[in-house]
Amino acid sequence: MTEPEIAARHADLCARIAAHDHAYYVLNRPTIDDREYDALVRELRELEALDPGLVTPDSPTQRVGAPLPGEGRFAKVTRAVPMLSLENSYNPADLGKFERSVRVLLRSTDAAGDLYQGTLAYVLEPKIDGISLECVYEAGRLKLAATRGDGVTGEDVTVNVREVAAVPRVLAEPLDLTVRGELFMRFADFEALNRRRREEGLEPLVNPRNAVGGAIHQLELHKRAQKAARQLSLFDPEASGEPEKNPIAELNLSAFFYEIVGDAVRPTQRENLSFLEGLGFQVPPGVEVVDSLEGVLEVVGRWETARAGVDFPMDGLVVKVDDTALWKLIGRSAKSPRWAIAFKFAAERAVTRLASVDAQVGRSGVVTPVANVEPVFLAGTTVSRASLHNWANVREKALRLGDWVLVEKAGEIIPQIVGVDDVRERGDRPVAPPETCPSCGGRLVKEALKKAPARSRQASASDDADGPPPDGAAQGSMAFLFCPNEEACPAQIAERIIHFVSRQALDIDQLGEKVVARLVAAGHLRAPGDLYRLREEHLAGLEGFAEKSVSQLLSAIERSKKAPLPRFIFALGITGVGAVNARLLAAHFGGLEGLVAFAGADRPTREARAREIPGLGDALSQELAAYFDRTWAVRQLEDLAGLGFELAGPVAGDRPLLGKVFCITGRLSRPRSELVSRIQERGGVTRVSPSKKCDFFVRGEDAAADKVATFEKLKNEGKSAIRELSEEELERVLRGETT
Repeated sequence: MTEPEIAARHADLCARIAAHDHAYYVLNRPTIDDREYDALVRELRELEALDPGLVTPDSPTQRVGAPLPGEGRFAKVTRAVPMLSLENSYNPADLGKFERSVRVLLRSTDAAGDLYQGTLAYVLEPKIDGISLECVYEAGRLKLAATRGDGVTGEDVTVNVREVAAVPRVLAEPLDLTVRGELFMRFADFEALNRRRREEGLEPLVNPRNAVGGAIHQLELHKRAQKAARQLSLFDPEASGEPEKNPIAELNLSAFFYEIVGDAVRPTQRENLSFLEGLGFQVPPGVEVVDSLEGVLEVVGRWETARAGVDFPMDGLVVKVDDTALWKLIGRSAKSPRWAIAFKFAAERAVTRLASVDAQVGRSGVVTPVANVEPVFLAGTTVSRASLHNWANVREKALRLGDWVLVEKAGEIIPQIVGVDDVRERGDRPVAPPETCPSCGGRLVKEALKKAPARSRQASASDDADGPPPDGAAQGSMAFLFCPNEEACPAQIAERIIHFVSRQALDIDQLGEKVVARLVAAGHLRAPGDLYRLREEHLAGLEGFAEKSVSQLLSAIERSKKAPLPRFIFALGITGVGAVNARLLAAHFGGLEGLVAFAGADRPTREARAREIPGLGDALSQELAAYFDRTWAVRQLEDLAGLGFELAGPVAGDRPLLGKVFCITGRLSRPRSELVSRIQERGGVTRVSPSKKCDFFVRGEDAAADKVATFEKLKNEGKSAIRELSEEELERVLRGETT
């Protein structure tokens, strides 16, 4: 791949993974399974190894979970010890690599082939598919409960967690203690909830995790119990009820706790679990301790058979080194502890018949296939639709309508078709990609990468691109069909507006996907600026909108004109611009006027100006300049600028390191993740390798030789004003004592 191709693919993967993270961590509605997700992350790491300059704080390889919305409904909680995620494994070979990596990290010398020879005991715990939770107790009483969020910053959901009987309010001993665990719903309780919803004519919830996430994120439930009860379908919405009763108490949520944070950690993980149990916490059932990799594999084999009989959502086992004294020696990466790994069970499968295939158009114009299948019960839910990913996948499987297909569903997520049952009679009609866009009727083109610049998309419109790839063609070059009608395609317009009003963007939560789609279909919305021209008559008669809700929606739209500038920039959907880079752009442009001036400049001027933005990598600088080659994007931005926005810009005092770029290498006295978090909180960004755009280079013990060499070269050649900091000097910079 060429450098531009690597950069484009990297931007595409970052956007796709960020969307999947948001669906999983924020919306509690995962859209792909763990194997697919991990494959995307692996590819991203490979690209970043080819070009380290692509690594940014926004990269999924550098963060845990998903960023929280800038103006969330719950108070934010910043934790000193991040909630990390676990690396996933899927087969015995992965567990063997994990065991070897632990022995390498514990070895006494750097000699080739040297491994730690001591006995390693492992604890195996069921991996619960729920909502991660941190609970803080003071003098034995529950003081705070917070969600995972992005690992460092979560949301304070204490008012709701207090209503969960499975979470102790008072411990057996009056201790100061921080613990972590998983909030979940047992299958019987989930089925009872869905039964009530169906009886009341409501759509059943997708899975237990979705139900728990929706419940725990309900707002002001003590003050709005009636409305929350309607949403959760627990009792008659017209009944007077008990206004102060939090309906979460009626859901019978469960919780298992498995981690102690801080000085209370016991010598072994098995003692941690016993200690927690003695304090009144429920711990994962069926925990086993073994003293070899062979023992781990034996337990895994038993659980793969026994998991069908458990009454809670479980998608694997967590394997942990038992000796907690070794945890610090083994260490952790930016995202995961190296002393633990998750073994994910093989996906459950079912056989059903393929009825039809729909073509769906996304925000970027990519047209993807979605299968409609005869309903089949799989992994706790009835499946009627399944993902086909892309048209090359359809071609590879030679799918025909009427085929008996294998549907796989791992981890209670949207299912996918993974193959065809060749033993049964095949269907008659091959599934062919559409020639025209199902939304606007325009001719489709093929493209290798989803986020190629608009000009290349238009140039390929004359190609014979609508058919399936030829035999032997690589999926990467033929996998995607694209609608080039970016400005006028109703589906693309709707998806861009849905992004514009989403929680991470301008957060107009009364505007759901169905409402936006109806307003686009009615011709009332053609661009984000049209939101601010909506009137009562446009909304009158829309399903679910009474006079009061119409007024509330119009007020919410008007309030969004005073959103923070970084969230407005994120809402525009510029390729590669996530929450962190949106803050960088806000700091550089200072206001909407600066961004409009940049967008309206010619391409060479934009490229030159983009390279001047502190903290912005070269690849993203090119993406930013290319994005505004789209005349409709410039026109829409200018339209928004004329609507009276009063966007709140960054406050320098709150973010004194805005635009400053740091590179940290080597071993420091504090965890690197803690320092990175503090830099980001103050507006700075970090890069994996030093570059000419770096401001500070922090060198710890055993610093990477290649990074030190790059720093010395930049310094000696005068190509950068990069300055070296000791750890003590970095502390002074973070405290604001020096710059």
